[in-house]
Amino acid sequence: MDSTLTASHCASADRRRGPDRDRPSGAVEAHLGIDFYLSEMAVSAFHGGGITLERVLGPDLEDIRRFVHVSEFGQHLPAFERLRSRCVESPLWSESAAARRWLGWKGSRWVSRQPGILRQHGRRSVRLLLRQEPAASGGRRFRGLVCPQGAASLHTLEHLKARADVRYITWIMDDHLVRRRGDRWHYDSSVRDVMRRHLTGAHTVFVISRALAQFYGEEFGVQAQVLFGPADVDARGHVSPVAGPGTPLRIGYFGSVGPWQLDALIRFASAIPPGEGSLDIVTHDRVPPELTLPTVRVLGAIPHSAVSEAMRAYDAVLLPISFAEAQRHLSEFNIATKMSECLASGQVTIVCGPPYAAMVTLLAGSGAAHVETSPTPAGWRALAEKERRRE
Repeated sequence: MDSTLTASHCASADRRRGPDRDRPSGAVEAHLGIDFYLSEMAVSAFHGGGITLERVLGPDLEDIRRFVHVSEFGQHLPAFERLRSRCVESPLWSESAAARRWLGWKGSRWVSRQPGILRQHGRRSVRLLLRQEPAASGGRRFRGLVCPQGAASLHTLEHLKARADVRYITWIMDDHLVRRRGDRWHYDSSVRDVMRRHLTGAHTVFVISRALAQFYGEEFGVQAQVLFGPADVDARGHVSPVAGPGTPLRIGYFGSVGPWQLDALIRFASAIPPGEGSLDIVTHDRVPPELTLPTVRVLGAIPHSAVSEAMRAYDAVLLPISFAEAQRHLSEFNIATKMSECLASGQVTIVCGPPYAAMVTLLAGSGAAHVETSPTPAGWRALAEKERRRE
């Protein structure tokens, strides 16, 4: 881009929230001049990716002309209200409720992955965009930020590049297309070449973690820069309370209860000895019966602006990361928005996840968090004793 977001725009010292070896970005210093944003996800207050985009882009977000959402996900968790008049909604027909009733859940997912369906959908999405931005096909350079969450955005961009002079930054927060097979990562043959063209054609490639940057370097020969979001709170000077001797420790978890968190939440909560601690789960999600445990209390969601203050009522906050092999593409490569918020809260952060998880490798040995890769009652008691000595 003429004025490019780069890793050198990472936050100044007073915004650092993690270990010095990786730092989140604060508001960017240069005006980006972005014409369009393209993704399966909306810039939304209802999920971490949208919150991260708002924090990192800052006022540049308000200058983006069009927000193109190429999945039902972008409507299910919609954009900030102030951005909705600029949104171009183009969900895959096979993701609709009607298609799921007709095809079934598995059938709908299978159809949504077919290259022919994705190419057709990409052409349709480009037509919708160019109806609102006709100058883009008239020779003017069209500058974009792409945050792919799946193949739909990759195919849409390919068709847009065939119709317009496109220059784009890509920022990959989650790679939902790669899967682990045995001891190797693997892309389906219909996806790998599209992914390679996307990464090698980008003006700048940003990724959410060092692990993902290393993988793309080895797999595609591209140099990616690490960029993840800051917290929007400064807890310096805040002294967190610690339960006294004989008082159960109170742990809080604030966030989604989905496949990437569920098994780690169950493992952690099951390791808390009765009467020695508790876990409050503050979420907008329905909590499955597996978490109906004597040590767990489920609370309703609170406004995002109230989360940081609510965290301070606890002895520690939890950052769960799935141990499941089916979620390894997220655990090994992703940095959750919640990580910066936990580290900035002023409370002790407990990370519960597998040894290979990106957030585990980032924080282990840093002194910024307590890392638990095999939660047990004995480990819980050691953690509780350590925290009480800190007081």
